[in-house]
Amino acid sequence: MNEKYIYTALLKINNNTSLLELTHEGLSFQKISDLIKDLIKNKFIEESENEIKLSAKGIENLMILEKVYKKRNKKDWIKPVDEKFRIEKIKNNFIFVPDQSELHF
Repeated sequence: MNEKYIYTALLKINNNTSLLELTHEGLSFQKISDLIKDLIKNKFIEESENEIKLSAKGIENLMILEKVYKKRNKKDWIKPVDEKFRIEKIKNNFIFVPDQSELHF
């Protein structure tokens, strides 16, 4: 499996956060499942009844991969915005009144 995927999975498991970022990297849910199975098989992570956590081997590999894949440049933290979602800059005295037909509450 790709080292970047392994790094991302180990980082997410270590921080106890969602693995959905791997879908943004192009992996399907089946591939994420296979990746987790490989990590368990290679003893990078340990699973118990209540949790999944990194093993000592997993922590060691996370530290090694972090040197290569950690995002140090702040511009890499946020993906660029698609231009079609940008709105024009509004004036300070502008008051937005939504269309009543668009309100759903």
